[in-house]
Amino acid sequence: MQAFSNEELLALLGAARRARERDWLMILVAYWHGLRASEVTKIQRHDFADGYPTVCRLKGSLKTIQPLIEHKIELLNERRAFENFVALMKPNQVVHFFR
Repeated sequence: MQAFSNEELLALLGAARRARERDWLMILVAYWHGLRASEVTKIQRHDFADGYPTVCRLKGSLKTIQPLIEHKIELLNERRAFENFVALMKPNQVVHFFR
């Protein structure tokens, strides 16, 4: 298995963002926090408090609370994008990245 280069990662994130904002955000959140797609899609508004998403990990792992990443490169800056996305969600709405 080989990791993306920085250029490949930015190209992927750029293409995803041009296609759909939430697709870009899903990839970015999964990338920064090492989440499975099924974990990212289960994040609900109430899982986000005080700038930290709480993620219920699968396969018997513990629930984790992780800070959002701020980055000088906008495509890698998840904090503002995630906060804006969650602010628009209804109280018990699931993120539903794949719908």
